[in-house]
Amino acid sequence: ELLMLASEEGPARSDACIVLKVMHVAHHAAGRELLYQLPAPTSELFHRVERRVFEAIDGMRANEIQVVQFEGSRKTTPSVLTKLLCRSDSLAAEVHDRIRFRIITEDLGSLFEALIYLTRTLFPFNYVLPGESRNDLLDLEATLASDPYLSHLSSQLQPLPKEDNASNPYSAKGFKMINFVVDMPVRVDDLTELIPDHSERLGGVVFLLVEFQLVDRATHHNNSIGDNRHALYKERQVRKVVERLTGEER
Repeated sequence: ELLMLASEEGPARSDACIVLKVMHVAHHAAGRELLYQLPAPTSELFHRVERRVFEAIDGMRANEIQVVQFEGSRKTTPSVLTKLLCRSDSLAAEVHDRIRFRIITEDLGSLFEALIYLTRTLFPFNYVLPGESRNDLLDLEATLASDPYLSHLSSQLQPLPKEDNASNPYSAKGFKMINFVVDMPVRVDDLTELIPDHSERLGGVVFLLVEFQLVDRATHHNNSIGDNRHALYKERQVRKVVERLTGEER
Protein backbone atom coordinates (compact mmCIF):
# COMPACT_ATOMS: atom_id res chain seq x y z
CA GLU A 1 0.00 0.00 0.00
CA LEU A 2 2.89 2.33 0.76
CA LEU A 3 4.30 1.87 -2.75
CA MET A 4 0.87 2.51 -4.28
CA LEU A 5 0.45 5.70 -2.25
CA ALA A 6 3.86 6.91 -3.44
CA SER A 7 3.00 6.24 -7.08
CA GLU A 8 -0.38 7.94 -7.21
CA GLU A 9 -1.45 11.58 -7.02
CA GLY A 10 -2.98 12.45 -3.68
CA PRO A 11 -2.41 14.08 -0.29
CA ALA A 12 -0.49 11.05 1.06
CA ARG A 13 1.99 10.85 -1.79
CA SER A 14 4.66 13.12 -0.28
CA ASP A 15 4.54 11.40 3.10
CA ALA A 16 4.75 7.96 1.48
CA CYS A 17 7.84 9.01 -0.50
CA ILE A 18 9.48 10.32 2.67
CA VAL A 19 8.87 7.04 4.49
CA LEU A 20 10.19 4.99 1.56
CA LYS A 21 13.34 7.13 1.38
CA VAL A 22 14.04 6.65 5.09
CA MET A 23 13.38 2.90 4.77
CA HIS A 24 15.78 2.67 1.83
CA VAL A 25 18.59 4.43 3.69
CA ALA A 26 18.01 2.44 6.89
CA HIS A 27 18.03 -0.84 4.95
CA HIS A 28 21.25 0.17 3.21
CA ALA A 29 22.98 1.17 6.45
CA ALA A 30 21.97 -2.11 8.09
CA GLY A 31 23.32 -4.04 5.12
CA ARG A 32 26.68 -2.28 5.40
CA GLU A 33 26.93 -3.09 9.11
CA LEU A 34 25.96 -6.70 8.47
CA LEU A 35 28.66 -7.04 5.79
CA TYR A 36 31.36 -6.21 8.34
CA GLN A 37 30.06 -8.89 10.72
CA LEU A 38 29.75 -11.77 8.27
CA PRO A 39 32.15 -14.70 8.86
CA ALA A 40 32.60 -15.20 5.10
CA PRO A 41 35.32 -14.16 2.64
CA THR A 42 34.52 -11.55 0.00
CA SER A 43 35.22 -14.16 -2.68
CA GLU A 44 32.23 -16.19 -1.46
CA LEU A 45 29.96 -13.15 -1.69
CA PHE A 46 31.29 -12.34 -5.17
CA HIS A 47 30.49 -15.92 -6.17
CA ARG A 48 26.87 -15.33 -5.15
CA VAL A 49 26.76 -12.20 -7.29
CA GLU A 50 28.21 -14.11 -10.25
CA ARG A 51 25.62 -16.85 -9.89
CA ARG A 52 22.77 -14.33 -9.94
CA VAL A 53 24.17 -12.52 -12.97
CA PHE A 54 24.67 -15.80 -14.85
CA GLU A 55 21.04 -16.66 -14.16
CA ALA A 56 19.99 -13.24 -15.49
CA ILE A 57 21.93 -13.81 -18.72
CA ASP A 58 20.22 -17.20 -19.14
CA GLY A 59 16.90 -15.43 -18.59
CA MET A 60 17.70 -12.85 -21.28
CA ARG A 61 18.46 -15.55 -23.81
CA ALA A 62 15.33 -17.46 -22.83
CA ASN A 63 13.37 -14.25 -23.54
CA GLU A 64 15.07 -14.00 -26.98
CA ILE A 65 17.22 -10.98 -26.08
CA GLN A 66 20.18 -11.33 -28.43
CA VAL A 67 23.20 -11.56 -26.12
CA VAL A 68 26.13 -12.63 -28.30
CA GLN A 69 28.85 -12.55 -25.63
CA PHE A 70 29.10 -12.30 -21.86
CA GLU A 71 32.19 -11.81 -19.70
CA GLY A 72 32.76 -11.58 -15.97
CA SER A 73 36.02 -10.56 -14.31
CA ARG A 74 37.55 -9.47 -11.03
CA LYS A 75 40.03 -6.61 -10.98
CA THR A 76 43.60 -7.69 -10.25
CA THR A 77 45.73 -6.02 -7.56
CA PRO A 78 48.07 -4.33 -10.10
CA SER A 79 45.04 -2.89 -11.92
CA VAL A 80 43.58 -1.58 -8.66
CA LEU A 81 46.87 0.09 -7.71
CA THR A 82 47.24 1.68 -11.15
CA LYS A 83 43.71 3.02 -11.08
CA LEU A 84 44.17 4.54 -7.61
CA LEU A 85 47.55 6.09 -8.41
CA CYS A 86 46.11 7.77 -11.50
CA ARG A 87 43.73 9.85 -9.42
CA SER A 88 44.61 12.54 -6.93
CA ASP A 89 41.33 12.11 -5.03
CA SER A 90 41.17 8.33 -4.77
CA LEU A 91 40.62 6.09 -1.80
CA ALA A 92 40.67 2.30 -1.93
CA ALA A 93 36.93 2.25 -1.23
CA GLU A 94 36.30 4.17 -4.45
CA VAL A 95 37.39 1.34 -6.74
CA HIS A 96 33.92 0.29 -7.84
CA ASP A 97 34.81 -2.35 -10.40
CA ARG A 98 36.59 -5.03 -8.38
CA ILE A 99 33.96 -7.29 -9.93
CA ARG A 100 32.44 -6.40 -13.29
CA PHE A 101 30.41 -7.88 -16.09
CA ARG A 102 30.37 -7.05 -19.80
CA ILE A 103 27.33 -7.85 -21.91
CA ILE A 104 27.64 -7.66 -25.70
CA THR A 105 24.38 -7.65 -27.65
CA GLU A 106 23.66 -8.07 -31.35
CA ASP A 107 22.44 -4.49 -31.81
CA LEU A 108 21.31 -1.38 -29.93
CA GLY A 109 17.71 -2.59 -29.77
CA SER A 110 18.82 -5.72 -27.93
CA LEU A 111 21.01 -3.58 -25.69
CA PHE A 112 18.01 -1.50 -24.62
CA GLU A 113 16.04 -4.70 -23.92
CA ALA A 114 18.95 -6.03 -21.85
CA LEU A 115 19.00 -2.86 -19.73
CA ILE A 116 15.29 -3.16 -19.02
CA TYR A 117 15.65 -6.84 -18.13
CA LEU A 118 18.50 -6.16 -15.68
CA THR A 119 16.57 -3.51 -13.75
CA ARG A 120 13.46 -5.69 -13.59
CA THR A 121 15.07 -8.96 -12.51
CA LEU A 122 18.55 -8.38 -11.08
CA PHE A 123 18.69 -5.09 -9.19
CA PRO A 124 16.34 -2.17 -8.42
CA PHE A 125 17.16 1.01 -10.34
CA ASN A 126 17.55 2.95 -7.09
CA TYR A 127 20.71 0.94 -6.28
CA VAL A 128 22.56 2.39 -9.29
CA LEU A 129 25.19 4.82 -7.96
CA PRO A 130 24.57 8.45 -8.97
CA GLY A 131 27.39 10.05 -10.96
CA GLU A 132 28.95 6.69 -11.89
CA SER A 133 27.07 6.04 -15.13
CA ARG A 134 28.19 6.52 -18.72
CA ASN A 135 26.06 6.36 -21.86
CA ASP A 136 27.67 6.85 -25.26
CA LEU A 137 25.27 4.65 -27.23
CA LEU A 138 21.58 5.23 -26.53
CA ASP A 139 19.76 8.49 -27.19
CA LEU A 140 17.34 8.24 -24.29
CA GLU A 141 15.21 11.22 -25.28
CA ALA A 142 14.76 9.91 -28.84
CA THR A 143 14.03 6.41 -27.55
CA LEU A 144 11.33 7.72 -25.22
CA ALA A 145 9.79 9.88 -27.95
CA SER A 146 9.58 6.98 -30.43
CA ASP A 147 7.56 4.73 -28.11
CA PRO A 148 3.91 5.70 -27.37
CA TYR A 149 3.95 4.25 -23.85
CA LEU A 150 7.37 5.67 -22.92
CA SER A 151 6.61 9.09 -24.41
CA HIS A 152 3.61 9.33 -22.11
CA LEU A 153 5.86 8.65 -19.11
CA SER A 154 8.71 10.93 -20.21
CA SER A 155 6.96 14.06 -18.90
CA GLN A 156 7.21 12.62 -15.38
CA LEU A 157 10.98 12.13 -15.49
CA GLN A 158 13.50 14.45 -13.91
CA PRO A 159 15.54 16.56 -16.40
CA LEU A 160 18.40 14.59 -17.94
CA PRO A 161 21.93 15.73 -17.01
CA LYS A 162 23.78 17.52 -19.79
CA GLU A 163 27.27 16.55 -18.63
CA ASP A 164 28.81 13.09 -18.40
CA ASN A 165 30.13 12.71 -14.87
CA ALA A 166 31.61 9.27 -15.41
CA SER A 167 33.76 9.78 -18.51
CA ASN A 168 37.19 8.14 -18.34
CA PRO A 169 40.09 10.48 -19.27
CA TYR A 170 42.22 7.51 -20.39
CA SER A 171 39.72 6.18 -22.92
CA ALA A 172 40.20 7.21 -26.54
CA LYS A 173 37.66 9.64 -28.00
CA GLY A 174 36.22 6.93 -30.22
CA PHE A 175 35.64 4.49 -27.37
CA LYS A 176 31.91 4.05 -26.66
CA MET A 177 29.92 2.01 -24.20
CA ILE A 178 27.25 2.05 -21.51
CA ASN A 179 28.44 1.37 -18.01
CA PHE A 180 27.18 1.92 -14.48
CA VAL A 181 27.94 0.82 -10.93
CA VAL A 182 25.36 -0.94 -8.78
CA ASP A 183 25.27 -1.48 -5.04
CA MET A 184 24.07 -5.03 -5.59
CA PRO A 185 21.83 -6.52 -2.86
CA VAL A 186 22.87 -10.06 -1.93
CA ARG A 187 20.91 -12.33 0.41
CA VAL A 188 22.98 -13.97 3.19
CA ASP A 189 20.29 -15.43 5.45
CA ASP A 190 22.20 -18.72 5.67
CA LEU A 191 25.28 -16.93 7.04
CA THR A 192 23.64 -14.71 9.66
CA GLU A 193 23.04 -17.70 11.95
CA LEU A 194 26.84 -17.99 12.27
CA ILE A 195 27.08 -14.50 13.78
CA PRO A 196 27.02 -14.52 17.62
CA ASP A 197 24.18 -12.37 18.95
CA HIS A 198 23.02 -11.45 15.46
CA SER A 199 20.55 -8.57 15.58
CA GLU A 200 17.37 -9.04 13.56
CA ARG A 201 17.51 -5.29 12.92
CA LEU A 202 20.33 -5.91 10.43
CA GLY A 203 18.22 -8.25 8.32
CA GLY A 204 19.73 -10.73 5.86
CA VAL A 205 20.91 -8.59 2.92
CA VAL A 206 24.36 -7.08 2.23
CA PHE A 207 25.51 -4.86 -0.64
CA LEU A 208 28.48 -5.25 -3.00
CA LEU A 209 29.67 -2.72 -5.58
CA VAL A 210 29.49 -4.22 -9.08
CA GLU A 211 30.17 -2.62 -12.45
CA PHE A 212 28.16 -3.46 -15.57
CA GLN A 213 29.34 -2.68 -19.10
CA LEU A 214 26.98 -3.02 -22.07
CA VAL A 215 27.85 -2.62 -25.73
CA ASP A 216 26.52 -3.81 -29.09
CA ARG A 217 28.57 -6.08 -31.36
CA ALA A 218 29.63 -3.43 -33.89
CA THR A 219 30.72 -0.95 -31.21
CA HIS A 220 32.61 -3.70 -29.37
CA HIS A 221 34.60 -4.35 -32.54
CA ASN A 222 35.39 -0.64 -32.95
CA ASN A 223 36.47 -0.47 -29.30
CA SER A 224 39.13 -3.12 -29.93
CA ILE A 225 40.96 -1.43 -32.82
CA GLY A 226 43.08 1.70 -33.28
CA ASP A 227 43.43 4.11 -30.36
CA ASN A 228 40.54 2.37 -28.61
CA ARG A 229 42.61 -0.77 -27.91
CA HIS A 230 42.83 -1.79 -24.24
CA ALA A 231 46.63 -2.01 -24.35
CA LEU A 232 46.85 1.69 -25.28
CA TYR A 233 44.35 2.54 -22.54
CA LYS A 234 46.63 0.84 -19.99
CA GLU A 235 49.66 2.68 -21.40
CA ARG A 236 47.93 6.03 -20.92
CA GLN A 237 47.10 5.08 -17.33
CA VAL A 238 50.67 4.03 -16.52
CA ARG A 239 52.07 7.19 -18.11
CA LYS A 240 49.81 9.25 -15.84
CA VAL A 241 50.97 7.33 -12.77
CA VAL A 242 54.62 8.01 -13.62
CA GLU A 243 53.89 11.71 -14.13
CA ARG A 244 52.18 11.96 -10.75
CA LEU A 245 54.83 10.04 -8.82
CA THR A 246 57.77 11.94 -10.37
CA GLY A 247 56.14 15.35 -10.02
CA GLU A 248 55.98 15.89 -13.78
CA GLU A 249 52.19 16.10 -13.85
CA ARG A 250 50.87 19.22 -15.56
